[in-house]
Amino acid sequence: MSTMKVAIVGASASGIYLALSLLSRHPSWKVVLFDQEAKFGKKIAATGNGRCNILHDQPSPERYSDPEWFASSLQRVPFHVLKSTLEEWGIPLRKEGELYYPLSNSAPSLVRYLGQSLKSLGAKLSLSTKVLDYRPTRDSVSVTTSQGKEDFDYVVFASGGASGKNLGSDGSLFSTFSRHGYSIVPLRPGLSPIKTQKADPSLAGLRVDAKVISHTVSASFEEEGQVLFKKDGLSGIVIFNLESFLVRHGAKKGTLVTLDLFPNKTEEELVSALKRDAKRPHFLSAYFPEALANHFLAEFRSNGCQGLAHKLKHWDFSFEEPYGFEDSQVTIGGVSRLDVDASFASKKEPRVSFIGECLNMDADCGGYNLTWCLLSTLIAAEGIHEILR
Repeated sequence: MSTMKVAIVGASASGIYLALSLLSRHPSWKVVLFDQEAKFGKKIAATGNGRCNILHDQPSPERYSDPEWFASSLQRVPFHVLKSTLEEWGIPLRKEGELYYPLSNSAPSLVRYLGQSLKSLGAKLSLSTKVLDYRPTRDSVSVTTSQGKEDFDYVVFASGGASGKNLGSDGSLFSTFSRHGYSIVPLRPGLSPIKTQKADPSLAGLRVDAKVISHTVSASFEEEGQVLFKKDGLSGIVIFNLESFLVRHGAKKGTLVTLDLFPNKTEEELVSALKRDAKRPHFLSAYFPEALANHFLAEFRSNGCQGLAHKLKHWDFSFEEPYGFEDSQVTIGGVSRLDVDASFASKKEPRVSFIGECLNMDADCGGYNLTWCLLSTLIAAEGIHEILR
């Protein structure tokens, strides 16, 4: 096979994975990885609270915004291939529950290793370089960057969405994609905190375990997890998943969000427990941190154990709006599924592909989005091989 030259736009997880995949299979190819950031791999270094939850062991399609698309993709490259590919690239894994982390247990260490691997394979990293436009023809693609023009045999966009601008993705290329005729599903922040009406600032910083419940016209959400109170709303992983659910299903302002602080007890059982413990006037201090105990004391004084039990099982909040892109972990929306084929190659232009978060696919917290990055990359890499061979 003759030497090919491939441009990858975006040093995201999917962009880095693609460079590794192409060069591992075709060491003579020239691969240039463009990124507008000066620092390599900033977003990966921040994932999983600095540990990088690199894969989910059971990536259920229902956890994704387009379950059918994810399921059909996973049939092409099953999970065991995803896992073995990382190991073949020299990334040993450690498992905690349903999540896989790099053995180093350090996202920054993983980024350093990925950079060293790309260098050893001969990839060219063109950092602090903004891609402005591109022009595909039947045989090549001319890419215009802030550093000038360069011709390639193929270009792949792995530029992410609009979330985490301080980590390198700002969504600026979507206007370019639109000019090239692609349908862009509107970009909205996903996996972010939510603002609620009449939030209680005195609770800011407190955490509680709860079942979170909400309903839209078309769907229902129920998930247990830790909720973090903010001065103007709610946060925490379970709230991030709720926010994506609300946005995907078009929830309106005022949609009810309910916290059940005792999901393993019925309301009647909770009433009995409260009546037993309420013989001690300071009993709420054993139940909750001080600020939360004070918050519920008024309910107890007004409505007794029955009213308090109901409040603890049905603590209602009114959804106002999500936080913005700067506080979101993933972007909902992107290049439409209808504009790419099963290998993520463009249906509109030759020698162009899209992978990862710039496509209209997002998922819940917990390694699901990084699993999509790897899955879409390996499928796209096989498609590129077939086109350029």
